Amino acid sequence: MKTLKIVLFLILMPVAAHAGAKKNALHHFAQAIAAANLCSRIEVNEEMIALAAVYNHIDMKAEEAALQADIRDQMQAFSGKDPELACMAGLMLYGPNGSNVPGLVRER
Repeated sequence: MKTLKIVLFLILMPVAAHAGAKKNALHHFAQAIAAANLCSRIEVNEEMIALAAVYNHIDMKAEEAALQADIRDQMQAFSGKDPELACMAGLMLYGPNGSNVPGLVRER
């Protein structure tokens, strides 16, 4: 029985890790897109998002509803705040030298 548990763990662990990586990548996409929607100085680098989606095995059409919901949540978090905060956050986290995922946004 213990061996069966170990085997199941070894089989299921990569699946769970992969699902977590996909969810994490989608959340980064949502944050970058929300920042670009709120800040007129930056735009989404669609090529980088497409490459990151392929790398993470994400079917963007299948994940569209979840992505849009997360974008709305991210934009709501900035509600009533200076749009410049979205610009700074977007560039610091996702700009060319971003600390989270460099290159997801760029200045216009």
